[in-house]
Amino acid sequence: MKPTWGLCLAIVVAAATAGAAEQNADPVVAIAGGMEIHAGEVTFLYESLGPNVQQMPFDVLYLQLLDGVIESRLAAAKARATGLDRDPEVLRKIGYWTERVLEETFINRSVEAGITDQAMKDRYEATVGGLRGQSELQVSQMLFQKEADAIAAIKQLDAGIPFKTLVQRLTTGPNPTVQAGDIDWFKKGDVIKEFEDAAFKLANGEYTTTPLKTQFGFHVLTVTARRPVAVPTFDEVKGDIRDEIGKEVLDKLYAGLTAGLEIKKFQMDGTPLPPPRDLNAAQPTPVPVPAPR
Repeated sequence: MKPTWGLCLAIVVAAATAGAAEQNADPVVAIAGGMEIHAGEVTFLYESLGPNVQQMPFDVLYLQLLDGVIESRLAAAKARATGLDRDPEVLRKIGYWTERVLEETFINRSVEAGITDQAMKDRYEATVGGLRGQSELQVSQMLFQKEADAIAAIKQLDAGIPFKTLVQRLTTGPNPTVQAGDIDWFKKGDVIKEFEDAAFKLANGEYTTTPLKTQFGFHVLTVTARRPVAVPTFDEVKGDIRDEIGKEVLDKLYAGLTAGLEIKKFQMDGTPLPPPRDLNAAQPTPVPVPAPR
């Protein structure tokens, strides 16, 4: 099992942290050339290999992982013996990965500190708890472009013609003047305000007795069903809430890192950057491309 550069990094980091652990908490699992290999190094390697490898049980991979750690530690020791630990390229890479590990650890710990149980419960109540006691509706509607046509339809409903029958009659004629359809379950806030207000005033089976005017035309609607809104439990949405708060904490954290700082940017050769392009400036007319013959 020959480790890649990323794998070597994981092992080097693991080795550095393992040395500080108490012996009882991180037992020796191998001795190679006098070097002690600790359990934490093997565990760190397993965790660093990603979810695809972690689908296999740790016990199944243990000896292969242990061999990988041993080989990497021996290779690193040989590199030190030849002076590679003082090589400028190596030092540059170590410096780069040190910065990355510090950043990642700082960010992860800061985000975890911001995702408290109380913050998650407060967010749940703010976004989901308000749904308790609400209803959602199913609605059938007819939509007319002329108010007179909508009034004529309401008169036929008043005369006792069922809503569904009237929809079929008006939409199957030679010159239909109506659009009709069903709107599946919606709650308050899901549709435009005037439509919501009219629909939630109706009982099941009732219809609007005057045309409802919106930007789409004149509506005649009826409520076909009503039920309580299903409120998800905290456990059902806990993962989504955690991700949402985590993103907010992360965005705020990075914004805070640069707040109040003067930051100068240059091109790759160190020369000044060109002035930003004016997106509102007139763009040149593209050259027409002749059609293929």
